[in-house]
Amino acid sequence: MKFDRILADVPCSGDGTMRKNMNLWKDWNPNSALGLHTTQIRILVRALTMLKPGGRVVYSTCSMNPVENEASAIAAAAEAALVLLAFSEPAERNRIVTQWAATTRQKPTSRTTSDHGYFAALTMAHPLT
Repeated sequence: MKFDRILADVPCSGDGTMRKNMNLWKDWNPNSALGLHTTQIRILVRALTMLKPGGRVVYSTCSMNPVENEASAIAAAAEAALVLLAFSEPAERNRIVTQWAATTRQKPTSRTTSDHGYFAALTMAHPLT
């Protein structure tokens, strides 16, 4: 079965939610993301193989770590030989991403708000040419 659209909200370290969930700090370490990186790529590649031609996958995490975000999204798109598109800015939605782009992440805006960080990338099922 093939799909037009897939949302891949993958397991992540959750470091983008640390201001909302202070308990994450006691167990957090820099290597948390490294252990999830391969799993994230595997999930995203599987999602990409389940797309109809022209279909789209949105890859998302609640992490601010580029190892879990840009690195995973770009590695999966490269492994599947598909195009990764920018997602956050309307003017950039059709721009092909070939390297890490900080514009694809939402950063917390204030120390006093309950905002949290997240990442989203849009991948299209079109072969690289």
